[in-house]
Amino acid sequence: MEELWIPIALFIVIAATIIAFFNFNNKTKESLHKVVRVAMEKGVELSPEIVKSLAKPGYSRYGDLRKGILFTAFGLAVAVFGYLVDGGNQEIMGLSTFPIAIGLGYFIISRIKNGNGNGNGH
Repeated sequence: MEELWIPIALFIVIAATIIAFFNFNNKTKESLHKVVRVAMEKGVELSPEIVKSLAKPGYSRYGDLRKGILFTAFGLAVAVFGYLVDGGNQEIMGLSTFPIAIGLGYFIISRIKNGNGNGNGH
């Protein structure tokens, strides 16, 4: 029965992380709308350029690199955990390949986006 709690806890942690991400993203959008509403109530004129810049998501030059590091670190943590549980749980260690592969994919995307030599990341 104790072996059953490991995957259950893993999925609960993943679900909690996804819910927290969407909650944070929603709160950020709400605060942006509040700022725009207050500016309009005070009579501040919002040019089309300002509205357009507020509407599009910001691009972080190192965003994909950060995601790659996080996914790879998570995959390695799962692999180490699988190695330490019961003298090497192969199933858990096998699951670690998925976040590691996603992390490596983000590393490649980061390299393609930022490695073009012109220094602006586009």
